[in-house]
Amino acid sequence: EPTVAAKEYLPSGIAIRDNDHYTMTVSSQDEQERFNNGATKFLDEARILAKLRTVPNIVTVHDYFRENGTAYFVMEYIEGVDLLKYAYSKGGKLSFEETRDLMLPIIKSLGLVHEHNLLHRDISPDNIIVTRGGTTHLLDFGAARLAIDSEKSKSIILKHGFAPEEQYRKHGNQGPW
Repeated sequence: EPTVAAKEYLPSGIAIRDNDHYTMTVSSQDEQERFNNGATKFLDEARILAKLRTVPNIVTVHDYFRENGTAYFVMEYIEGVDLLKYAYSKGGKLSFEETRDLMLPIIKSLGLVHEHNLLHRDISPDNIIVTRGGTTHLLDFGAARLAIDSEKSKSIILKHGFAPEEQYRKHGNQGPW
């Protein structure tokens, strides 16, 4: 009976919802492989988060599965606002002390994420939730990739204004730094 959040894989332009309002259909047979690859990557995100269940300040995934022609995962529901809205509610600026207190738990948790040989690759104020109690939680590991094969080029996945310089290049040297 806990409150949870469900995330559904429904890529716009590739899949459409059937008349039953549940089942997904790929818009064309040409898109089926792209849809399947995306669904697999979506579930990979859930697997990554499930591995991090014991890491504080990281959203917890309870379950992930395929159903209705698509994929889902079920995670803890974290009530709060994203850091961007939080900062705007404080006049658009946070003091150094408040910023440090909000970010230090995330930074420490990222150290544990890096010990699992994972990179988040999409840290920004809209992926950090601030609860009423002032705790912070990092969400959305959709851009996370296993960082074990440095020979292969990494795809360019970033949020402009928040990504490090090396993330803008396919062969950029990426790591926990």
